[in-house]
Amino acid sequence: MKLIYSDKEIVDGILRNDSKIIEYFFFNRCSPMFAFIISKIFNNRAEKDELINELFLDLNQNDWYKIRQFDFKSKLTTWVSVVAVRFFIRKKNMLIENDGTDDSILFNKNTAIEYSDDMDVVTLI
Repeated sequence: MKLIYSDKEIVDGILRNDSKIIEYFFFNRCSPMFAFIISKIFNNRAEKDELINELFLDLNQNDWYKIRQFDFKSKLTTWVSVVAVRFFIRKKNMLIENDGTDDSILFNKNTAIEYSDDMDVVTLI
């Protein structure tokens, strides 16, 4: 397996459902970044692997619709980090809104996060 792929090679591989590139990008290269984002948003009180899988499934929907929106104006990992931040914030806010779920006991209603179009990983630090 190639150790370093260009952003173009990764996007092309994802769009043709190349399992090696998908595993490399989402579960090897980006997994530590996703874990960091989750720890900041959920204050280390969430199941990281489960949330990373949910993000992957969300990105995989509609024949990789969100990945097709990547326009190569930034690095792919930077772009995916912004997508991940927004996804995990939405996920946390949904958990807060659903008072009846077991997960809602982890969060205080006052901890809901609002995000803007320019929010990224740096904003969380």
